[in-house]
Amino acid sequence: NALSQDEVASARILREPTLPAALHRVVHTESTPPLWYSLAWLCHHAGVPIVDTRLLSVAVGAGLAVAVYLLAEALLPRWAALAAAGLVAVGYEPVYHGAELRSYELLALLSALLGLVLLRRRAGLALAAIVWAGLLTHYFFVYSVAAALAWLWLDPAARALRRRATLSIAAGAALAAPWLPAFLVQLHNDRFWWIKPFSARVVAVTPLRLFVPFRFESLPLALAVLALAAAGALLPARASADGRLLGALAFGPLVLAACVWAAGERDYAVRNLIEIAPFLAVAGAAALAALPRPAALAAAAASVAAVAAAAVPQATLLPPYQQVARTLVSEGWHPSDPIAVFGNVFSFRAPLEWYLPHNPLLDVSHATDSECSALFVIVRAEGRGKLPADVESSRRAGDFLVARLDDVRAATLRRATVLAPLRRAPRCVQPSHNPRLEPLS
Repeated sequence: NALSQDEVASARILREPTLPAALHRVVHTESTPPLWYSLAWLCHHAGVPIVDTRLLSVAVGAGLAVAVYLLAEALLPRWAALAAAGLVAVGYEPVYHGAELRSYELLALLSALLGLVLLRRRAGLALAAIVWAGLLTHYFFVYSVAAALAWLWLDPAARALRRRATLSIAAGAALAAPWLPAFLVQLHNDRFWWIKPFSARVVAVTPLRLFVPFRFESLPLALAVLALAAAGALLPARASADGRLLGALAFGPLVLAACVWAAGERDYAVRNLIEIAPFLAVAGAAALAALPRPAALAAAAASVAAVAAAAVPQATLLPPYQQVARTLVSEGWHPSDPIAVFGNVFSFRAPLEWYLPHNPLLDVSHATDSECSALFVIVRAEGRGKLPADVESSRRAGDFLVARLDDVRAATLRRATVLAPLRRAPRCVQPSHNPRLEPLS
């Protein structure tokens, strides 16, 4: 697969010549901490090609399935533990990020390991290391830590572990604290400007969206999944402290993230809540385990199969950006020519910058009254009707059409967004000059 928008940002970090230079880029272009980028940078500079560094996420995804099985096995029958592991093995967000050049899969694994060490009443170095690694992998890990601390201090059955585990968590947080000044710089950069105001609907559909793609989103189905997970968390919670830990880690981060979002901090995205996917999978398996054995086995198998059928094809299918770039060049594109895009312009900009010759920086622009001597258009094949009727030819690149228009005003392409070379824009387009939309050099 071609590198996607966010993966291009990671790839630019990995190709930095030194680790300090890579960390400097993390601070100024990313909204997450540096641990995953550091590991990936080391892999790449040990000889692994940038695209193949995705194998780091693949390995983490395999570890996630194992960790979820071990979590579930402590509470449920073996078949139910296999079902829980199967759900994270084929669920949308774990599959998508399990083959991605990003840190989300590592966040899910470290959250599962946090639950596993507490479930086994471990503290000391292992717990401190997990907290340190989690806080330096993704800032949302703090919600899992907060949920774990709430369980430690509010559940009477956790009293024997309470002080040792709290000290271990504090030690891990202290080791991660030197990154705080960089976090403040990242916060100031406002990389979450695109997130909309609080939506209770988005929060309610998050458990469903973690396992199936967006196009399967349905509020009734989402509420049913939420109710199933809540019931599955409640059943073990009534029986043991381990069940209450499961419930805290399944729903605590979701509630905390929603509260922060509702308070005005726009940082809520479904992918950031991938940390609760392991525990939701266990909760779902626990709900199924309450059914009579034959029905439970059938429901578990059907659930894993349905999630796999919905999620895996969508999660593993990415636009062929490299093919689109080659088609643009074969149609005569030059570094000074603007490109009009229908759809999400941000999903195209960074990949085109990466795959086009000379890696041009492309700025989101708007049309002027002048005509473009050459304007290139990218549109999904089913959206051919958006092209002018007099287009003589277009070439297909995967699911997309690439067309060249000569002597045309960009404004004639309604609902298209124009990407123009940052330093060589023609007179027919004008750069946006919006700091939030500027390309990352």
